[in-house]
Amino acid sequence: MMKSRTVVLNEKRKITLGYFHGTKLENAKSIFSEQEFRFRPRPNHWLGNGVYFFVDDEYQAKWWAGKDGHRETNLPAVLYFPLTISRNELLNLNSIRDLEILDKFAEELFFNFGKVFVEFSELEVQTFHCFLLDYFFRVNNQYKAVRRTFLSTKKEIGLSRFAQLSDQLCVFDQSIIPFSRIKILDI
Repeated sequence: MMKSRTVVLNEKRKITLGYFHGTKLENAKSIFSEQEFRFRPRPNHWLGNGVYFFVDDEYQAKWWAGKDGHRETNLPAVLYFPLTISRNELLNLNSIRDLEILDKFAEELFFNFGKVFVEFSELEVQTFHCFLLDYFFRVNNQYKAVRRTFLSTKKEIGLSRFAQLSDQLCVFDQSIIPFSRIKILDI
């Protein structure tokens, strides 16, 4: 006879993964010297306005770094670092629980702002997600980052017939980034 055991999960548990950022070498030099990632805010970022990383996938970061072509003066670069984040600081939109948290937030926005919210929800889906997540992070500042897996923009499918996915992390609060541990990968 098997005994049943109950496990209580602590929301302060830590998650450690490797993160990769594809950029240009000149940008990488600035990141090292300034200890900050700069980004251009825009209304249609997938996960809101923040700094984007590929989760445990250096090949997608390499692809992204070289995607716009490069000249000798603007070579591609891939940055890597391990990041440990508390579960209660990460909005993981790959999990049902966190999707429900975001859905409840959207419901509250709809309840409080009615017609205005409906107008925003009729925007193109990426623009709506960007608006929703930017606002969510302003109101819920215990969260430092959001994670979601998407179908890759590089949609080649080989003989396995599995679609390529892109697991991404968007960091809103750069204080969680261990700048002293960032390394440039050899590409």
